[in-house]
Amino acid sequence: MLTLLLLGVFIACVVLLGAIGGLWDNLLTWVNLLLAGLITMNFFEPAADWLDATLGSKYYWYTDLLAFWGIFAAAIGLLRAFTDAISSVRVKFRKPVEIAGSYFFALLCGWQMLCITTTGLHLAPLEVNSFSGAFQEKPDSVNFFGFGPDQTFLGFTQKMSKPDTGPLAIDDKHIFDQDGLFRLNYGLKRYRFEQLPGDTGKSPVE
Repeated sequence: MLTLLLLGVFIACVVLLGAIGGLWDNLLTWVNLLLAGLITMNFFEPAADWLDATLGSKYYWYTDLLAFWGIFAAAIGLLRAFTDAISSVRVKFRKPVEIAGSYFFALLCGWQMLCITTTGLHLAPLEVNSFSGAFQEKPDSVNFFGFGPDQTFLGFTQKMSKPDTGPLAIDDKHIFDQDGLFRLNYGLKRYRFEQLPGDTGKSPVE
């Protein structure tokens, strides 16, 4: 079920962007998705901590997810507005290049959206291994036909935060998920959610 849903997200992005977007538009969309994803990964945890302090412990299980998608939506909106403002003239290419390039960047956009979506699933208040066993059966499980889009994106985010590989990295003290424990830590949080008594800890996904 989960694999089909993710495949649907990927196909929808490719078909829609390939059909309505051109090479230049899809290139900008891909860059915006990439930057918005990195911004989200850098700021969602402090934002979730702020939400915890503001809303109280009642919403503890939901603040990571709210912060993640809230920051992503705001970032993609602002970035799109900025790129539209500075690139008001659409760059034209020869038709074969336009068509091929449009679908190429549509594929990249679909993959990037898949990476962000699967990463966000780790933050959802679900059971440890939801969707009938299709989501992270074990801490080292690789989802989506073995491609592991979440692992790909987490690795890329970590690489971009290292001073020797990331152009905007600060120092060794600010490396994202330096020990590679992101999936394990949020898996443990989902486990604690699953162990809550009564209906509070039940996942909506069987």
